[in-house]
Amino acid sequence: MARKYSRLITLVLAACLVFSLMGVPVSAEDVIIERVLATSDKEPVVMRTPGEIVFTTNTEGAVITSWTWTDAKGNEVAKTEPFQQGSYTLVVKLSAKDGYVFGATAAGYLYGKSCEISVSTDGKTVSLRRVYGMLTVYSPNIAHHPKSDPPVEPGGQVSYAATATFAASHDWFLVSPDGKETLDLAAARNRFPDAVINDTGNSLIINKVPAEMNGWKAMCRFWESTHTYFTDTQPAEILVKAPAPTPTPVPTPEPSAEPTPETDASPTPETAPTPEPTAAPTPTPAPSTIPQPRAWQYTEGGHWHENADGQETDLEEHSMIWSAPDENGEETGVCSVCGYTAVRVSETVVRERFKSRLLIGLGVAVAVLMMLSLAAPRKKKTRSKAKK
Repeated sequence: MARKYSRLITLVLAACLVFSLMGVPVSAEDVIIERVLATSDKEPVVMRTPGEIVFTTNTEGAVITSWTWTDAKGNEVAKTEPFQQGSYTLVVKLSAKDGYVFGATAAGYLYGKSCEISVSTDGKTVSLRRVYGMLTVYSPNIAHHPKSDPPVEPGGQVSYAATATFAASHDWFLVSPDGKETLDLAAARNRFPDAVINDTGNSLIINKVPAEMNGWKAMCRFWESTHTYFTDTQPAEILVKAPAPTPTPVPTPEPSAEPTPETDASPTPETAPTPEPTAAPTPTPAPSTIPQPRAWQYTEGGHWHENADGQETDLEEHSMIWSAPDENGEETGVCSVCGYTAVRVSETVVRERFKSRLLIGLGVAVAVLMMLSLAAPRKKKTRSKAKK
């Protein structure tokens, strides 16, 4: 009887081993995702476009399928349309990979902060939703400063170009050689009536440049959308060649006339000329900037700011972006907010390693039982001899 059960157990274990090697999973249940996170290295700010913001996820078993931005009226914002001051809503959609489902009570996070989450009935898709109020306004950031043209002949042409990010408008100015006068284009046209000064949109073109404009400088000021903060470019000098000297003819000497006797007259006192008032130079305001936050402090558990009193503020969990597993199954993650780095072993690799060890254990158990079964002694059946 014992031998019979031993063979039965051996056959069952052998069947389990064969089915495992054929790829039959040990458990047919899907892995439940309880925490869903999506993030990007850029946040929505005024004058940034939705096309600049790309979302990623480090959630095991999930992939991002789409994301959309809508304005306060519910209209979808085009990828090339800059954000303005106002309310915007972000919706990021994710799908579960094979073998995974989103839990009915899963938590959602956008940019490391808790957000609204909606899970489909079958648990295969999820939507993360977040509403943004008044977006942050950045001072314009100069991307290209104007450069000086080579010296031109009087009456020639010079041009200057400048670009900036987070800029909604701009103004060109001419600055005097000594820096004491700053003229907008209207005032510059009055000062140099023979010149043709035009703003063509981020470019300043001056035709019929007069010689007296030599040494003046062109400067562009960029404004953000609220026209509160601005940033000035570096000035570019206007260079005009000196006009060629005109030869002066030698005058013909005239004969001296007989001197006329002077009459004894009392000199008339001359009145001192009234000095003309000098126009006060227009001061150039210093560029305004938005104060930048203090550097992030972080540990394994999260990151935060420290205020001037050393107190912790803005405490958040890390928003990790994980790389693909390497040959050892390790993933390297970087927090998109504070730069904290960490290394972990992929959950898929852990499960595969566990399955491999389980298969090896089953194989060893089957081999041992088969050896014990074969080594077990057989009982010989004896027949009773009939008594003669």
